[in-house]
This record gives sequence, C-alpha cells and structure tokens, in this order.
Amino acid sequence: MTAIYSFILSFAICWLIIKTNSHHAKFSADWELKGAQKFHKIPTPRIAGLAIFISSWLIASYGLINHALWAKFFVKLLVPTSMVFAVGLAEDLIKKLTPIQRLVMVICACLIGIYAVHIVNMVTHTNVRLIDYFLRFEPLSLILTIFILLGATNAFNIIDGYNGLCITTFTTILLACLFIAYQVNYHYLDQSILILLGAVMGVMLWNYPRGKIFLGDGGAYFLGFIATLILLELSQHIPDYSPFTSLLIMIYPISETLLSIYRKKFLRGKSPFQPDRLHMHMVVYYRLIRHDHHNRNAAVLIKMLWFIIPQLIAAFMLHNQQFYIIIAIFTYITVYFWVYFRIVSFKTLKILPRISAKKSN
Repeated sequence: MTAIYSFILSFAICWLIIKTNSHHAKFSADWELKGAQKFHKIPTPRIAGLAIFISSWLIASYGLINHALWAKFFVKLLVPTSMVFAVGLAEDLIKKLTPIQRLVMVICACLIGIYAVHIVNMVTHTNVRLIDYFLRFEPLSLILTIFILLGATNAFNIIDGYNGLCITTFTTILLACLFIAYQVNYHYLDQSILILLGAVMGVMLWNYPRGKIFLGDGGAYFLGFIATLILLELSQHIPDYSPFTSLLIMIYPISETLLSIYRKKFLRGKSPFQPDRLHMHMVVYYRLIRHDHHNRNAAVLIKMLWFIIPQLIAAFMLHNQQFYIIIAIFTYITVYFWVYFRIVSFKTLKILPRISAKKSN
C-alpha cells in the first residue's frame, strides 16, 4: 500500500505544480528554449523532483509514526539524498550554481551519509584480491565511494534530456535491484524500492509522453544518488553477489558519462562540464528520428530501451558470476561507443531504424 500512497501523492503534487504554474513559473519553469540541451517548445516546470521528495518524506514520516520496520532505513536513505536534491533544486530555481559548488555539496552529503547517518556503504570489497587489498585502507575506500556517488549522480543528470528517459532508467534499475534481492532472499530494501517506484510513476504520467513537467536537476540528482545508495547496499551486504553486478546495472548512465568525457575532453579539447548536443539520446533524436512531428521527443525513449534493458537481464541472470559480469561490462561499453560513432557517422544499425514522420504518425 505504501507504493500506492506514494504514487497518489506524487501524482497529486505534480498536478498542483502544473495547475499553479502561472504563479511560480518565473522561478520554477525552464524558459531557455534554445540551449544546447533544450528540446521543449514552451516554458515548462522543472521541479517534478519536488513531488518525489515530498511524497517520499510523507510516506517515511507515516512509517515512523506507525513504527514500521522499514521506515528507519528509508529515512536514513532520504537524509543525504535530500541534501543532494536541495543542491539540484537550488540550481533549478536560481540557475547560478557552478559545477564545482554542486560537486562540493554532493561530497558533503556523502560524508554525512557515511559518518553521521551511517547509510552510505563504503566500498570495502570487490572480490578482486588486489583491489580489495588497497580498499583495506579507509582513505582509499572513502575516495572510491565518493567518486562512485559523484559519478552516478552526475550521470543521471546527463541522461535527463528527453521525456521519460531518466525516470525509465531509474525504474528499470530499481526493478533489477528488487528482483535480485528477492532472488537471494534479501528483503531489507523492498519497501524503500516500492515507495520510490510509486513516487516516480506519479511523475512519469505527467512527464511522458507530453512533457507537462520535467524532473530538473533536483529530480535527476535525487534519483541518481538514491539509486546508487541502493546498489551499494546490495554490493556490500549480499554474500553471493558480485559487486560488479551493481556496476553493470548502472552501466548505461556510466557509459554515457564516459563517452561525454572522452568526446569533450579528448576529441574536442573542451571542458567535460560544458553542455553540448552530442549525447547518445541527442544523436538518436537528430539522426534516427527525422522531421519535427508531434511525438519526436517521446520517440527517443523507445529507441533508448536498447541501451537500458539488455544489461539488466544479464545482471539478473549472472549476478553471482563475476567473470561473466566483468565481460558484460566491457562488452556493453565497447558496443555503446561503437554504436554511437556509427550513428554519428550516419551508419544506422538495422535494430535502430530511422523513424520518419509518416511512420510515427
């Protein structure tokens, strides 16, 4: 029932934001229609993350009042995640935070999650003997953990470019976590995952396909950070589970981040923080979905499912077979880069045919 309640709350909050848009659009709407990563045609509220944030905290508070066993853990998840969300929401509203300022605030949230709330699981083992030897030293383990959380949080912000893409990625990641946890009888995460799924589905109905409201940086940061916390929980607490499985589950946003750094820094000689129109979902939009028809934005998600789902199936089937998981990780990254540069060079793959305006209507 908690998932249903979080869905209803999130859906209702989004409805309220959209209906009152004229009163707060000056601060909350995305008015930049011609930016490097802008594809909407009218100013649109970009604070849907607020619906996920509020509904999650209301359900968590309800659980605490009723002394539910899951509530204390869920609140612990929300404390550092809320700090990260606040950074993103501040950027959504004032639009003046620098990338460095955001990184510093996320690092602070990581430290609070590790040493104050004790919810962030530091990476202490990977089942690779040499790596695990170095991870015995807490400073190295701390640096790796913070690096993972920073990278994944930023990665979710990178893929938040088209209607439904970021939410679908988050949903499939959490479903994979739920299935694996069920398979190994680790039910500690069940309620937290279900509540989060309900909250994001409440946003999804407004976000896809028409884009009535956007996640914004706050929403993307929230989803990326809390998904990583859950993956770290699995990787560090389940005995018969390869820690690299969590990496495979998160490999799509990570691959997009690696590709972005490689393209900007090494191919174009620019700052990795500088936005451009060359992310995978953007080249799919420009190269594979031709003409400006009414469903062009929404069609991107359908194409991107090729990069969102297959590795999750592999993770579910091979979660305790580390050798094959590592092979799957390198295979995915290699194929991702190869497909990207084929699309950029106008060499369309048969599994990703171009969508014409006639066909899409």
